[in-house]
Amino acid sequence: MRAGRNSVTVDLVAAGATRLIEFLKRAFNAEEIERHEWPQGLYASMKMGNSVVGVSESTNHNWMRPMPSMIYMYVPDCDALYEQALRSGAKSISPLGDQSYGDRHGGVEDAWGNQWYIASPLLS
Repeated sequence: MRAGRNSVTVDLVAAGATRLIEFLKRAFNAEEIERHEWPQGLYASMKMGNSVVGVSESTNHNWMRPMPSMIYMYVPDCDALYEQALRSGAKSISPLGDQSYGDRHGGVEDAWGNQWYIASPLLS
């Protein structure tokens, strides 16, 4: 496994990957840690918290078609990041609220159809 990676890495495939990368930076404070470009598109690795999310440009190949995902992410202050995501262009799909399983979370959807559940553990 490469340094700085976890055993599972999510890859988002999007039409307009460059715009998605910029959204992730604004909405979730993601840091672009690598980028590879070629004539058909690009791939970028985005550091988000202690994880890496890949972003790929979709192509005409069936295995690289755009496909939305749902991602659950833990952050220190879900209220602040939820509002930041909305200001960055995401739309609310689930209001912030305390959950019976010990998290506080809210959900947003980006322009590519990806759903992001932004969570913080409730303090006991």
